[in-house]
Amino acid sequence: MHGAPVLSVRGLSKRYHTRAGERLVLDAIEMDVARGSFLCIVGPSGAGKTTLLRCMSGLLEPTDGVVLLDGERIDKPPDRLAVVFQDYSRSLMPWMSVERNVLLPLRAKGIPRAERLRLAREAPSGCPGAGTITPGSCPAACSSASPSPGRWPTSPRRC
Repeated sequence: MHGAPVLSVRGLSKRYHTRAGERLVLDAIEMDVARGSFLCIVGPSGAGKTTLLRCMSGLLEPTDGVVLLDGERIDKPPDRLAVVFQDYSRSLMPWMSVERNVLLPLRAKGIPRAERLRLAREAPSGCPGAGTITPGSCPAACSSASPSPGRWPTSPRRC
């Protein structure tokens, strides 16, 4: 890895307390992700993938450990991060094009129009024709791709 990692995870653990007792979901996760890298997190259902992503994005506080984005601790979602959950029917505006869905939060942040368009066109949407096609019209192979205008170190899967 050249230079400092864009994302560092150090000793990340997450425990849930249930009626049946304590459940350790993540146990001392350690990783560095270089800028421009592609990160893929895979595992069976219940393995903690979503819990890890929620901790890495600042949506969920880890029990132990720390997540750093460009050397800064993440304790809430960073302004430059866009999160799109797996159930797109609740996350995206189905009547708008994929590109316009990407533009929406950028506009809400007050980013100038020219910069919004540049960011939206550079964002890997995973869907060919993102400027005109709606989220529900993306090919089946793209159904798990999510438009993300944030500069998160991972990119959605492309067709």
